[in-house]
Amino acid sequence: MKKIPDPSDEEIRSHMNFDQLLTHHTLRQKKITRLKRAGRWAGLAIAAVTLTVLWWSHSRPDPTLKAQVHPSEQTGAPEPDNEDALPAQKLPDPAVKETAQSRKLEPKVDKPSLQEPSPIHAPVLTEAEPVNGFPALYEYFDMNLQYPQASLKDSVEGVVTVSFIIDEAGMPANIMITQSLGPAFDEESRRVIRQMPAWKPATIDGRAVSSRMSMPLTFRLQKK
Repeated sequence: MKKIPDPSDEEIRSHMNFDQLLTHHTLRQKKITRLKRAGRWAGLAIAAVTLTVLWWSHSRPDPTLKAQVHPSEQTGAPEPDNEDALPAQKLPDPAVKETAQSRKLEPKVDKPSLQEPSPIHAPVLTEAEPVNGFPALYEYFDMNLQYPQASLKDSVEGVVTVSFIIDEAGMPANIMITQSLGPAFDEESRRVIRQMPAWKPATIDGRAVSSRMSMPLTFRLQKK
């Protein structure tokens, strides 16, 4: 193996560049100093921000404390001393007071009387009727009603309805034909009504009054 010769003193001195090494060391120290200084300023900034946040949180008003403020503090009125304060008077409940007033305003309703009400008097009406009764009246019509001779050739048969009033004296009045067979039949019907027997007038509570009646009269030809 070939042995490498040792470097000479000149070669060693040529490689010993102390100025460059010193310059490199100086630059490194300055860099370290700048980093330390920057870290110190960053720490101071963080501390300042933290103190600001804490101060703001403590200085902000508490909403719960605002709700508990005494009325005298809100209006600015001075709160009286305990020695001069009078005992508080208890006011009535507004709801109870309103109820009491409403009770006073309620109208008084009278209780219904237990006595039975007096019956309302209804007038007593009695209808008019023949003095001798209706059978006697019908017999009168059968015996006195005559078929008109002028109408025999026409052989007319039928019913004539007569309306009339029985006055307070029981006499017929205001005779009207409401159903006619002809002038001759109407005149015969008026005749028998005017001459019929007396009537008992209608009464209301025993007092005689006029009343209207209606009577059918039948005309038939007599068969031989």
